[in-house]
Amino acid sequence: MLPEKCRDFEHSGQKVLASRLGYRITMRFVLSFFGRVFHHPHVVFTEKMLCPEKQDYDIFADGMENMLEAHERIARAISTMAAFRRLVRR
Repeated sequence: MLPEKCRDFEHSGQKVLASRLGYRITMRFVLSFFGRVFHHPHVVFTEKMLCPEKQDYDIFADGMENMLEAHERIARAISTMAAFRRLVRR
């Protein structure tokens, strides 16, 4: 019933860092918890929605790459802002 851990995998010779997503809900989780809200939770949350990489590995890998690039850009910007603030305080 617990969410399952996302795992990294290889696609077209490149490592896809899917583990950065953390955990995903499973169909068992959906049926147990969303069954309290929806009469047919399996219709609202399909297997394809719960495992988007199985729809199209190329698109999923590209989306993960875009997300990781955005994380890196933001981390660099935050680091630069923190360094600037330290200089200004002196």
